Amino acid sequence: MKSALLLFSLLCATNARAGNTEDAQRAFAAGREAYQRGDYQAALVEFHKAEAIQAAPNLTYNIAVTYEKLGQTDAAASAYSAYLKSAGAPKNDEDRRLQESIRAKIHAFHALPPTDLHRLMINLKLGPGAFASVWEDGAIFNITAEFGIRLWKDRLYLIFPVSYIYQPNTSSSAFHLPIGIEYDQPIVRGLYVTFALSAGFALFEFPFKTLDFQTGNPTFGSTAHYGGVVTPEIGIKYTIRNRVNLGIDLLSFPIQFDDQKVGGIYRCNFYVGVLL
Repeated sequence: MKSALLLFSLLCATNARAGNTEDAQRAFAAGREAYQRGDYQAALVEFHKAEAIQAAPNLTYNIAVTYEKLGQTDAAASAYSAYLKSAGAPKNDEDRRLQESIRAKIHAFHALPPTDLHRLMINLKLGPGAFASVWEDGAIFNITAEFGIRLWKDRLYLIFPVSYIYQPNTSSSAFHLPIGIEYDQPIVRGLYVTFALSAGFALFEFPFKTLDFQTGNPTFGSTAHYGGVVTPEIGIKYTIRNRVNLGIDLLSFPIQFDDQKVGGIYRCNFYVGVLL
C-alpha cells in the first residue's frame, strides 16, 4: 500500500543540504524502527525531529499515521490536513485514492468526540512588574503557578493561575487565587497568541512597625485583609511537539480591589510549562 511506502520509504526532499538531509534521515530511521516495534510515542518524537530538520510531505504523513496509532485523532486529523496541503494535487491514480481515503479519515475524525478533552496544562510563570495606580508605588516581582484543563481542541482552557506578588520597597505582598478562561489563537504551527481573563479571591499583607512605649524597642508585624482581583492578559506561546509550552505574557494587568480602594499592576511574565 502507498501508506506503508510513505511510512517506510527513505526520506527525500528537494533543495536540501546534504548535512541536513543526513540528520533528517537518521531521525527518520530511528522513528521507523520505533514504529515497527510498536513504540509509537518514541516514533512520533523522531518523526517530529526529522521534520524540524528537513520538512517533507512524507514526514507529515508519518506523523499523522503515528498520531492515529496513538489514538489522538484530533492531532492526526490536523497532520493529515497538513499533508494534503503540502503534497498538492495527486500525480496519479494511486495518489488520488490515497488522498480520498485521507479526506474520509479527516471527516470521520472530526465527527468523533475530542480525544484530548480535559488534557492538563501546567505553567510556571516568573516576571517583573510595577504598580500602575495610587494603591502603592514601586516595582514588584511575581511568581505564578498556572493550572489548566483543556475544554476545546488546542485552543480553549479553564485556568487556575495562582499568583504571589511581592514588593521589595515596602515588603508588602499579595496572594491571588482566581479562576478564568484562556483562548489560544493559532498563528502558524505551534505558535499562538493567547488571550486570558480571570477573576477571584485576593489576600493583601502589609507590614508595620511600632515602638514599645516603655523601652522604645521596635515591634514588627503585619496586617492582612481580603479582596478580589480581575486579570486580563495577552501573550505569545510556542508549543513544542504538542508537549512543552514556552511563552511570555506581554500584557498582564491584575486589577486588585477591596472595600476601600482599587489598584492595578502591570507585569510581564515569562513561562515554561507542560501538557499532560
